[in-house]
Amino acid sequence: MASTSRQSMQSTLLSTVNVRRTSIKRGETIENKPSDNRQHRVVENFIVIWLDPKIDQLDSDYQNSISHLRQIVNSIEIFTNADHCLDFLGKVKDEKVVLIVSGSFGQQIIPRIQELNQLESIYIFCSHKSKYEQWSKNYEKIKGVFTGIISICNVLKQDIRQSEANLISVTILPSSSKMKSNEIDPTFMYSQLLKEILIDIEKEDTEKQKLIEFCREQYSQNDSELEFINEFDQGYLKQSPLWWYSREGFVYKMLNRALRSQDIEIISKMAFFVRDAHQQITQLYLQKSKEFSPFNVYRGQGMMNEEFEHMRQNSGGLISFNVFLSTSVDRQVALEFARKSQNDSSKTAVLFQMEVDPTNASNPFASMENISFFPTEKEILFSMNTVFRIEEIKQIEDQLWQVNLSLTHNDDQQLKRVAESIRQDLADGRTGWHKLAILMAEIGDFDKADELCQQAFEKISNDDWSQLTHFHQFIGFIKMQKGDYSNSLSHLQKCLDIWLNKFPGYDQHLPSIYLNMGQSYYGQGQYDEALKTFQYALNKALQLSQPEYK
Repeated sequence: MASTSRQSMQSTLLSTVNVRRTSIKRGETIENKPSDNRQHRVVENFIVIWLDPKIDQLDSDYQNSISHLRQIVNSIEIFTNADHCLDFLGKVKDEKVVLIVSGSFGQQIIPRIQELNQLESIYIFCSHKSKYEQWSKNYEKIKGVFTGIISICNVLKQDIRQSEANLISVTILPSSSKMKSNEIDPTFMYSQLLKEILIDIEKEDTEKQKLIEFCREQYSQNDSELEFINEFDQGYLKQSPLWWYSREGFVYKMLNRALRSQDIEIISKMAFFVRDAHQQITQLYLQKSKEFSPFNVYRGQGMMNEEFEHMRQNSGGLISFNVFLSTSVDRQVALEFARKSQNDSSKTAVLFQMEVDPTNASNPFASMENISFFPTEKEILFSMNTVFRIEEIKQIEDQLWQVNLSLTHNDDQQLKRVAESIRQDLADGRTGWHKLAILMAEIGDFDKADELCQQAFEKISNDDWSQLTHFHQFIGFIKMQKGDYSNSLSHLQKCLDIWLNKFPGYDQHLPSIYLNMGQSYYGQGQYDEALKTFQYALNKALQLSQPEYK
């Protein structure tokens, strides 16, 4: 596979969607019929929606059609009712949708949905191609009119690869001159902190097996992916982490989607792989960095217009690519890839030119030649969350822009400020996951903070009373912020009981515990209990302010 193909596999990247199963016999109702009782969810960047009023009357080739589609996209939704389809489509937030639709239904619904950002592409599937060809040209997202599922799959596979590359997640930080004093974007801090946590996370004996079990459940109806999962399970140590990552399959798809959407569950399950891949890149970088002089690499892609405009307004600032970043040493390859987005009105075609000084790089990188599953590619892969300085943005063709970046150095003052801000703001964090939870709580994302706290809480020893009190109080606070007052009070009461029994005389934390309990009682409408608890908090605070307590 050429560099173009490998680069096209790049993407990044919380909400989950319950995927309806499609193992259906002739004549059965298709929608809302589960095939098993296991918990399935979307784990990749794309969902296929197939809408056709007669789909349950198709012949035995239907199951083969589903099998072919699943080799490209794992999550498939089947609808025979247009309203149900539109309702589902409107609820998709974190994924991109590929719509396969009959000609008659297409004419009804496409004018109503063509502007939806989550709708990536449309494929008209009908028996009378000529009837819809002229009409289909009126809609940019329609990729063609097809009479067979194989022809759809051939086009869909290439379109998905292009779209995967365009979905790469970035965060942008304005230049120091445009920032207020001590103001650091929390999303930028999140991306940098996540990298530190994942590469430093402690190794566990069962970590790979937990991922394998999860993947077998999610891909239970995908024979080709199950075969790949088995290979990964039995032969992980026989190949390098970067070899597995470069191979098209669940490792690449799941990880990039999880990083793009900040899916904490999947990120935590794949943490060992991120650590292993980063370590391999670091080793290769240390072996080869002194052999390199400064050089340029390139990446071509389409950026959403709003994202590109945000980047253009922050020229001189920093940009972090929140994945393992694939680039090419061949400018022409990257340029041709960028040109594929020139005619997409929702995107801006971008050619990134990245200047790299290997002697003082802030993040490691490695040549993938003879390492990748595709060993002949001229690819340079950067470890996740690599930060560049935005040097210049200029238009080089109609609807095509070149963005000149420079890899940040270890002595970059703005990057140092980010690191120092993280250390100061999150000093109370007991573990990496806890620090990330604090950051999520600070920016108001309490669902994610809750999930991260559970990750950290599960690893605490049952007799580590100091840790238990700290986490019970923090989880109680988060539950309160989410309006889950019953669970909030449960955690806060456990915190209070441990504190009074295990740490008598050390009362400095009691006012804040009582205060949070009072707020939860108030949220439940238990005003008398709230008033009493607030009084406890006040009395204890006044007591602690006396000279003998100082």
